[in-house]
Amino acid sequence: MTAGARIATHDIGILRYEGGYNVQDLSGLISREAFETNRAGQGQFEYLAGLRPDYVIGIDFWLEGYLRYFPQINCCCRRVAHAEPQMPTPTRLSIFQCDWASPLEMPVPDSANSSRR
Repeated sequence: MTAGARIATHDIGILRYEGGYNVQDLSGLISREAFETNRAGQGQFEYLAGLRPDYVIGIDFWLEGYLRYFPQINCCCRRVAHAEPQMPTPTRLSIFQCDWASPLEMPVPDSANSSRR
C-alpha cells in the first residue's frame, strides 16, 4: 500500500499504530456515524462510499458479517489479497482495493439487503 493510503477497517488501532496509515473507522469505535449505521443494520454502504477509502481491510469473519449489508461493494472494490497470520489461529485478513471513480454510476442499495440483520 502506498503512503497516505486511506484504509477503512474495523481494527483501527493496529493499522494506525503500526502502519501509520490514514485509518477510517467502520465498526464505530471512534466514529459515531459508523456506530449508528451498524446498530441500525442499514446504511453501511452509503457510509463506506462517503469515506471513499483506497482499501478496505479486515478479518474475514468480520468483513463477511459487515459486508453482507452492502453487496454493492463489488461495484467499486475488489479483493486483492489475504494476509495470513504469523501465529496459529484461524484469523485471516482480507484486503480489498477500491476505485471509486471506476463505476459509471454508484449503485442504489437494495432495500431488501440493506434492511437485513
